Amino acid sequence: MGRLVKQFSETEEGDFRYMLADFADMLIEKEAERAELIVRMQVMCQDPLKTYSVLCQKLKDEAKTRDSAVTKEANKQHQLNRVMMKEGANRPKLNQSQMELAGASHEVSQATETLAQSIQTFEEKKRDHLKSVLSEFLWSEIKYHGKMLEILTMHHQKLGETAFTDDVSRLVDKMKTHPAPPSLSPVRSLMR
Repeated sequence: MGRLVKQFSETEEGDFRYMLADFADMLIEKEAERAELIVRMQVMCQDPLKTYSVLCQKLKDEAKTRDSAVTKEANKQHQLNRVMMKEGANRPKLNQSQMELAGASHEVSQATETLAQSIQTFEEKKRDHLKSVLSEFLWSEIKYHGKMLEILTMHHQKLGETAFTDDVSRLVDKMKTHPAPPSLSPVRSLMR
């Protein structure tokens, strides 16, 4: 839009021309500030959020490891129950099954603890990170809009202070000194 107003200003004269050119420069500056804001948002806010896919995949893998350990523990418990029912008198086999169940239970405990710690760490970092990203977003928007309010207020004041009466007077004087030929006068053509 800034370039369009700039082109329009080049067809005008006097104070109106300068006011339009100044307004066009303001629009161009505003557009540049907006582009800078978008780049800053991408670098400070969007790009860091892209790392979460890797972190989420790591948590999914840990959850699968825990699920696998739980399944293994259930199988060992089932195996121990069968040994107790079928071969309750066979102490070595019973002890072996109990040790395997204890090992599987230990794996479940470790996997559960690791997963719980990972989730806690992930959630704490995620909340801190999102807080900082949202804070950066808000600060950048406030800074941008504050600057835009300054620029727009200044140009609004200039617009109110600019009197275009001199431009109109010059245009009227120009028309009086260079009258249109009779055949081209729109008023004369209407009077015929």
